[in-house]
Amino acid sequence: MFDEFWGIYPKKVAKGAAIRSWNRLNDSEKAEALEALPNHIKYWKVKGTDKEFIPYPATWLDRKSTRLNSSHVK
Repeated sequence: MFDEFWGIYPKKVAKGAAIRSWNRLNDSEKAEALEALPNHIKYWKVKGTDKEFIPYPATWLDRKSTRLNSSHVK
């Protein structure tokens, strides 16, 4: 499942930290992350967010409230 996440996350930095953050998630949280990520990517594209302002993958994974509250990015 991590490979799926890593494959679509738009900012490929600090893969080791992202793996550690991913491994701290339970299966339900991993599924939530994979479900929420496309909405966040769409939001970043619509807003024209420069990659430097997209959070590192580990940071995004660690922010549970961001993953769960993706309705604002649809």
